[in-house]
Amino acid sequence: MRLSLASALRIGCGALLIGWLLWQAAGSDTLGQLRTTPPDLGWLALAWLGVMGALTLSIMRWRSVVLAAGIDLSVVEALRLGALGYACNFVALGSVGGDVVKATLLAKPRPGQRTAAVTTIFVDRLFGLLGFLSYASLAVLLTGVAAVEEPSPLRLLSRSTLVAAALAWASFAVAMAPGRLVERFAGTLSGAPGIGGVAERAAEIAATYHDRRGRLFAALAFGLSMNGTFILSFFAAAKSLPLLTPGLADHFLAVPLTAISGTLPISPNGLGTMEATAEYLYRALSPESPVGAGTLASLCHRLAMVLAGVCAAVSYYASGGRRLDEEIAEAASANNTTAPEEGSGTAEAS
Repeated sequence: MRLSLASALRIGCGALLIGWLLWQAAGSDTLGQLRTTPPDLGWLALAWLGVMGALTLSIMRWRSVVLAAGIDLSVVEALRLGALGYACNFVALGSVGGDVVKATLLAKPRPGQRTAAVTTIFVDRLFGLLGFLSYASLAVLLTGVAAVEEPSPLRLLSRSTLVAAALAWASFAVAMAPGRLVERFAGTLSGAPGIGGVAERAAEIAATYHDRRGRLFAALAFGLSMNGTFILSFFAAAKSLPLLTPGLADHFLAVPLTAISGTLPISPNGLGTMEATAEYLYRALSPESPVGAGTLASLCHRLAMVLAGVCAAVSYYASGGRRLDEEIAEAASANNTTAPEEGSGTAEAS
């Protein structure tokens, strides 16, 4: 009951945000212009193809992380689980996310590797964040928005992006550096009261991934390709509109920050928060853009993502998968069940 209420509140929050943004767009007659000149289907098709390409690259990134964790996963199985997880992001809106489904079904036939299976989701998301911060930082340097003299929220956001990207790359370099610095640091904390068990487990995970650094570098390459393709798909969705929108370089700043805002736990799947962030950044980067351009561009891109989710669900069924509601129910049940893992001595929930 509490989970259902929380999901309903998050969906309601996202719907209210989108409603408010569309009300603003209607007040400036942007929606009227869209009714007169509908979106270009060719650009929307390119946006959908970009989303499909980004989805495939993201699945391959996750598979590289899974292999780096010492878990065998074929390309076919990775594509099946990845397609299912992506489809569940829309079918189970606000209930069980696709990451939970992927981690649960990955761990199901591998009872001794549950923790490793769950950590692959976390590490995979870190690669996604690293890629988006990298592209956003490059766009900041190319556009020069961080160097403007007049103080503004955009300047602060741009400089914060540069700092966050520098810290992210420094952390990645330390984790990949010879000498196992992360393991040694975690090992020094293994005997500390309260955090000793966590530090010991962190050292084990770090050792697992450090032994297969080549797989992590492959994940990084897939991730950077995925991030770039995702940004281009958003740009194609924006170009489909009969409205003035920011240029390509500006999108390499706006889209990563928009995607990152979608991780906020305010609404499911970034519903409303991504549209609001895109609207603000469009207006900040291109004051000539009409009110509502960022909102409508984000909604067009979300439409492409939903269509990609439908294709992912169809491909999962075609490969012999069960009904989505059965997979979601199983994942939700496993996610709410805490059971000790073999040999770990600690309780773990999916």
